[in-house]
Amino acid sequence: ATPAHPITGEPTWFNGVHTNHRSYYEDAAHVDTSAGSPMDTEYADGSPIEEQTIALIRAAYWNHSVAVQMEGGDIAFVDNMLAAHGRMGWVPGHPRKVLLAHFSDATW
Repeated sequence: ATPAHPITGEPTWFNGVHTNHRSYYEDAAHVDTSAGSPMDTEYADGSPIEEQTIALIRAAYWNHSVAVQMEGGDIAFVDNMLAAHGRMGWVPGHPRKVLLAHFSDATW
């Protein structure tokens, strides 16, 4: 969850515990959120992660978020270990195309 960056050596928070926790999908009827489902996270010992802990992690992400308004033809390069990425919702039916490429020599 906290590997060192392969170039800078800085410790990073490289973890999706907050988006893979069952509470993230509670309103998604098509996702199994029962205990032990693939869409859940827990501590290494198998015990459940408390809702308030997940809420603190989510708050930290929101408090340090920066929105980037993308337009057609824009390109964003993100070092995913130093800057977590995500996306907000979009209007269904509105055309969008997202391409992804990974560039890495890291063996972490």
